[in-house]
Amino acid sequence: MGKVKGADGGAGLTVHLDSVDAKEIVGWCDFAEVSPQEVRFSILLGQNRIPVISRLFERADLRSAEGGNGRRLGVEIDLNNITNRRAILGCVNGGTVESPLSVTLIAEWQASQATSRSIELSRDEFLQTAGFLPDRSGQWTDPNDFEVFLPSGDRPHERTEHEIEDLKTIAFYLPQFYPLAVNDRVWGQGFTEWTNVVEAKPNYPGHGMPLKPADLGFYDARLSATRKRQADLAKLFNIDAFCYYYYWFSGQRVMTEVIDDLLRVGGDDFPYCLCWANETWSRRWDGSEQEVILKQEHDPDEDIKLIDELIPHFRSPNYLKDRGRPILLVYRVEIMRDPQRVVAAWRDAARRAGFPDLYICAVASFGFDDPLSFGFDALVEFPPHSATAESIDPKKLDANPEFEGQIYSYKSYVDNYSKRPDYDAPCHPGIMPRWDNTARKGTASHIFHGATPEEFERLSQIAIGRALKRPEQPPLLFINSWNEWAEGANLEPDRDSGKSYLEAYRRAWVSHTADPDPTDENRRLRVENSVLGKMVEQNFSIAAQPVTNLEPAILASADSQADELRASVDFLNGSRGFVNTIARTLHRCRISGWASPPRQSETGEPIATYLRLTDQISGEAFYALVDQHTFREDVVAFLGWDGSTSRQMGYEAVLDLTEVPPGYYDVSLLQFDEKDGTIVSWTSGTVGRLYRG
Repeated sequence: MGKVKGADGGAGLTVHLDSVDAKEIVGWCDFAEVSPQEVRFSILLGQNRIPVISRLFERADLRSAEGGNGRRLGVEIDLNNITNRRAILGCVNGGTVESPLSVTLIAEWQASQATSRSIELSRDEFLQTAGFLPDRSGQWTDPNDFEVFLPSGDRPHERTEHEIEDLKTIAFYLPQFYPLAVNDRVWGQGFTEWTNVVEAKPNYPGHGMPLKPADLGFYDARLSATRKRQADLAKLFNIDAFCYYYYWFSGQRVMTEVIDDLLRVGGDDFPYCLCWANETWSRRWDGSEQEVILKQEHDPDEDIKLIDELIPHFRSPNYLKDRGRPILLVYRVEIMRDPQRVVAAWRDAARRAGFPDLYICAVASFGFDDPLSFGFDALVEFPPHSATAESIDPKKLDANPEFEGQIYSYKSYVDNYSKRPDYDAPCHPGIMPRWDNTARKGTASHIFHGATPEEFERLSQIAIGRALKRPEQPPLLFINSWNEWAEGANLEPDRDSGKSYLEAYRRAWVSHTADPDPTDENRRLRVENSVLGKMVEQNFSIAAQPVTNLEPAILASADSQADELRASVDFLNGSRGFVNTIARTLHRCRISGWASPPRQSETGEPIATYLRLTDQISGEAFYALVDQHTFREDVVAFLGWDGSTSRQMGYEAVLDLTEVPPGYYDVSLLQFDEKDGTIVSWTSGTVGRLYRG
């Protein structure tokens, strides 16, 4: 690459567009003296300007280029991102995007703007290869956007509740697992959250203190490798995002390393939101004004300035949003001096930054339950605050004579939660797997005795149901917490209980997917795909099967004596098999479904199932072995088969489509007995269609 060129947008800012394809729009930006986090990107489709979610990344070719005014980074606009797809679709269906389609990349900083060259391409070809499909009325639809797309006849006039795949489960995340200067000064050199955790002493026989971490060890939260392991673990158990505590005291920030690293180029790739921990920081760990470490003044003029610190996070593609509105929590609204004015100013600033609004939630702490009067959108439950439970006499547990804390029944907390009426205000449920702050409070601790994975599973089922039953508000569920080890409220595995609390939550989540009809190709299948998507790293990270045209000769045609295979392709790459399915240039295709009757080998195992892709024009066929079989009791029950029949009717796999040329393919299945070389069952018709981009 030669001397850097691009349209100068003032302050030396330049932007360049490299390529546009079905997967992404790629370019680069010379930021000069401007902070990359302060620059907003949008695209121009014809004359239509669309704000987009973008990602910055390092590019070796830019580092070696001559010229330029400052730091140069690549810019990627992911066309698989659902926010970007909805923005493009809305523009296209507005009727103002003509063919040929011109695409331009725009970078903005304050009042400055830089515009790239334009690239022209066929509008319809671009939309089709990007996975959009035209309907009969001429409008374009997105079959992979389950929130807005349903086949004709299946679209409800009004939603009565959310579905489980809509749910976002968010775990509170404490970043205080590394040394801080303020903690060194107050608590002693090298203090971290682990210091209190390991020094906890049991208050009664069988108390289980101290807690000790298992899978993740005594980690340093500053390490990106640590947070990646945490995110990977969370995803496997249906935890969708972390809510990080944000410590800001009238312009003074504390515990910044982890939070700042979320914005680092190539940083954490896991959804998150922020909760302003806006109480005074004291040695008592309870926000009191005694033994103050950092005092929270709550001057409204200073509180308003917080939004300037947060907007760079809101622009992150990983930041959690509801319909484009960044989700922000405030821990203690009642101690703010003029929350209505502050929140109104925050909303104005967010709109000026290009967001439709904010979705601001007040944590239901210290008895607070009236968010609307203070300008907030909703409450977030935060147990043990507002939790009701029966007290347990410490003497019944043979507690230490010096114990002066409180012990409650966790089971009664779950019982009472199941009967608690809804708040008058919009409220997102919040739950805790357990609670025991002995590590911080010692003999003055509050303990919820009798917490078990089974009780937490019961609590989770109740809370999930509440989150789904209010279609007028976003389906959010909060868990306190991911890693509050010193409060004994951790989901992270410990040496005594392992992953049992994570497993309990996943069981509760999956229990809401139950549907008695295995042929329902609307709700149940979409739910099943959501489970598959969340568990793909766990189950299929090594299960990719190559799809090639090197077929066994016997597979060239079906045996006329073979049984007809009753089969269903539930999902191909996120779409139900009976609609056109898009396999983009990632060369991977997830498939799941069921087939019956499954012929059995002499050992009683299911006979191998093959997926067949047949080019609709040339007739060329491609095959892949689908060898991951699963139990499908719902299918067995639906068919009314007896207990002698194999239950392994389900199949699922990730397929490698590298050798499959672009084109339109019919999808069918067959079963092949490798021992005697015959096809034993096959689908006589197409069970799905796939477009290979």
